[in-house]
Amino acid sequence: MTNSKFESLLGMARRAGKAVLGYDKIKASGKKYKLIIICSDVSERTLRNAKLYISEDGTAAELPLTMFQLGKILGAEKVGVAAVEDEGFAKAILESIKISE
Repeated sequence: MTNSKFESLLGMARRAGKAVLGYDKIKASGKKYKLIIICSDVSERTLRNAKLYISEDGTAAELPLTMFQLGKILGAEKVGVAAVEDEGFAKAILESIKISE
């Protein structure tokens, strides 16, 4: 599923400080996010709880990526959930996902 545009945009969002990695950090921030990226191998509980942090006009993207694959993209060991707070990055990332499907 991954493509270089998706990987590049997600990496840029992280470097710009507009992405949060991991459910615990998302929960601790108390913010609502424009985009929540959820891996296919997270637990049902994490899946359900991560969706609580989506803004009213936000989106949850459940991707066919494992935690290890998403972690590799983001330069971490494993990441099950990532959130993007910037609307521009969120739209561009969603568009790159649609293109690769």
